[in-house]
Amino acid sequence: GKRSVDWTGAVGGWAVAWSCCLAGSQFMATLLFFFVSSTILTRYGSKRKRKLENDYKEGGQRNWIQVLCNGLTGSLCCFAIACIHPHHPLRTPLTAAFIAHYAC
Repeated sequence: GKRSVDWTGAVGGWAVAWSCCLAGSQFMATLLFFFVSSTILTRYGSKRKRKLENDYKEGGQRNWIQVLCNGLTGSLCCFAIACIHPHHPLRTPLTAAFIAHYAC
C-alpha cells in the first residue's frame, strides 16, 4: 500500500507523538483521533475529488517539513503542559490551544 509519509515524515510524526505523550494520555488520544479521522477523510475526499476533476493528481508522501507545519503548535502546547505544574494557571489555556489546533 501507499504510505502517506516518507521516512523523514515518520521521524517528525514520532517527535509530535512524543511531545503528546509527555503531556499525558489524553493528549496522545486526541492526536491519535486526529490522525485516524484525517486519514479516513483524506482518502474519502481524494476519491471524490478524482471523480470531479479531470486534472486531479494524487498527492505525494508527506515529509518532516509538512509534519512539522501541521503539528508544531500542538507539540509546543504539549511540551509546555509537560513542563509546568499540574495546577499552573496556564495549563487550561494551553490545553484549549492544543484542542483548537487539532480541531481546525
